[in-house]
Amino acid sequence: MEIVTRYKLANVLDFYTTTIGSLVGTESRLESTLHELRTKSYKKFFSQLRITTDRLVKLPPPYTVGLTPPIPFKELLQKLEKILGIYHGSLAPKEKQSQGLSNVLSAILDPLIDSARRSAEGLDSSDSAVYMINITTDMRATLAKFSFTRDSPRYETIRSR
Repeated sequence: MEIVTRYKLANVLDFYTTTIGSLVGTESRLESTLHELRTKSYKKFFSQLRITTDRLVKLPPPYTVGLTPPIPFKELLQKLEKILGIYHGSLAPKEKQSQGLSNVLSAILDPLIDSARRSAEGLDSSDSAVYMINITTDMRATLAKFSFTRDSPRYETIRSR
C-alpha cells in the first residue's frame, strides 16, 4: 500500500474513532476496535515512511547538473503535498491531529534535508549552497500551499537553513 493511501486510511480511522467515541462512549468495543485500528494504521504509515526516507538517506540521489532537486526529492515532496491535502480536508478534530502533523513533517523533512546534504558532498561550497537553496525552496513551496504549514514554526526553520 502506498504511503499516501496509508495516511488517508489512518486519517479516516481517526475521524471515526473520535466520532464513534463521542456517540457511544470511549469504553465501547467499537470505539476500542477503531482506536486499535487507527493506532496500527499510523504505525504502518510511519514505518513505511521510515523505510522510504532511510533509503533516501543511505543512498542519496546524485546532485543534478543544473543543481535542481533530484526526482526522488520531488516525488517525496509530492507525497507530502498529498498528505497535507488530506490533513487539510480531514473531518477529524485538528487539535487531535496537530501533534501527528508535526511528526509527519519531521519524518519527511528531516531525512530529506539530511539526504540533500549527503547528495551535495561532491560539490564545491558555492554549488552546494545553490543546490541546498533550490531544495529548501521546493520544500518551502510545498509547505506554503497550506496556511497551517505556512504559519508553522517548521516553515520558519526551513527558511533559516
